[in-house]
Amino acid sequence: MILIDIDNFKTVNDTHGHSEGDIVLAEVGRIIEDTVPRGSGFRMGGDEFLCLLVQTELKSAELLAHRIQNAIIEHPWISRESKQTYSIGASIGVAIIEDTAMSLEDLFKLADSKMYEGKRKARAKSYLQPKKTASASVGGQQLRRHRKTEWIMTDCFPKD
Repeated sequence: MILIDIDNFKTVNDTHGHSEGDIVLAEVGRIIEDTVPRGSGFRMGGDEFLCLLVQTELKSAELLAHRIQNAIIEHPWISRESKQTYSIGASIGVAIIEDTAMSLEDLFKLADSKMYEGKRKARAKSYLQPKKTASASVGGQQLRRHRKTEWIMTDCFPKD
């Protein structure tokens, strides 16, 4: 699971208006959509996004998280009205299923705690859970470990 929270989003809304905030949300969604496999990303609400990755090694999920983070940071953010440039970043938490008894709620809480740990320590940093091997049932579907593959979840918009 990759949980993403946009840094400085309130400042964008307060400084540039809510219509600019809507543009930021759509553009971050596009960045995530372009980075993760089709249908694996979702907007949770507000400025938080979630990606669910299946049959993805932990290293690959970490790489995706860093790609998303870097794309958000490096994006040329320019206000449509004032033409002023501004910066945003992303705090990201990555978590994997630890054991068969781990619920989706527990997985989310773990990713959320990693994300907020990153927010507390420094803006635009990813904090990742140590690798553990397991299988579990999520949403009624059995997740199995295949060789060196971990089942992971991440964040983005679903494609239509």
